[in-house]
Amino acid sequence: MKIGSRWVEITTRIGCSNMCHYCPQDLLLSKYVGEKIMSFDCFLKILSNIDKSVQIHFSGFAESLLTKNAEHMMLEAFRQGYEVVLFSTLVGFSKEKADFLQCNGMKFYSARIHEYPFPHQKDKEEFHANVDLFRKANLVDFLEVEEVNSAASRGSSLFDIQYKSGRVQCNRFSCNVVVPNGDLYLCCSDWGLKHKLGNLKDSSYYSQEIEASRNNIKNLAEQQDSDLLCRKCEWAQRV
Repeated sequence: MKIGSRWVEITTRIGCSNMCHYCPQDLLLSKYVGEKIMSFDCFLKILSNIDKSVQIHFSGFAESLLTKNAEHMMLEAFRQGYEVVLFSTLVGFSKEKADFLQCNGMKFYSARIHEYPFPHQKDKEEFHANVDLFRKANLVDFLEVEEVNSAASRGSSLFDIQYKSGRVQCNRFSCNVVVPNGDLYLCCSDWGLKHKLGNLKDSSYYSQEIEASRNNIKNLAEQQDSDLLCRKCEWAQRV
C-alpha cells in the first residue's frame, strides 16, 4: 500500500513508556511545553484544520495506543473520510480496543507494526498476541510487521551524521508532526522541536502562516549552508 505524499503524524502524548532505544525521549521532554496528553476535543480541532487530501498517521513521537481515547481518534478520522495509517508497537492494544474498532467498521489505509528488542520474554509474547489480535480484527488489508534493530540518527539526536552543505532536499518537507498542544513541526526527525511551522488548533494545514514556514524551510535547503536540521539527517539528499 502506497503511503501518501503529504501526511500529518499525530503525536497523542509526550512521554512514552516504551523508551525504545531509537527514540530520543529525553530530548523531546526537555524541549516540549504544554499539555502532554492530546485531548479528544483538541484532536477534533486539529482534524478540522487538515484537508482530506492529507493522510492522518498515528505515529509521531510516542506510541499512540498508550493514550486514552486514541482508538476513538482513529475511528473519528476514518469516519470523516481521511486515509488513516498506523505505525505502532501495539503496546496498549487490547481486545476491548480491537472489538471497539471492529464493531464500528474501522479500516486503516495501512498499518506497520514495529517489533523492537523487548526487555523481557513476556513482552515479546504479548507483542505477538497483540499482532494476532490485530489480524483477527480485520482492521486493515495491508499489514506489515517488521523488526527494528537499528536506528536512524533522528537528525543527529542519537548519533552524528556528517553535515551536508550545498542544496539539499527531502520528501518529508510535507510530512509533518503535530504534538498535543497543536504545534506542527517539520518531521519525525525533529525531536528537539527546532522547526515549528505553526499551530493546527489556530491555523489550517494550508494556511498562509504554515505555507510561509514551509517555504522558509525550502529556502534554507537551497542555501549553501544554513542552520537546518536536514543537513545533519540521513533522510536528506544533496542535489
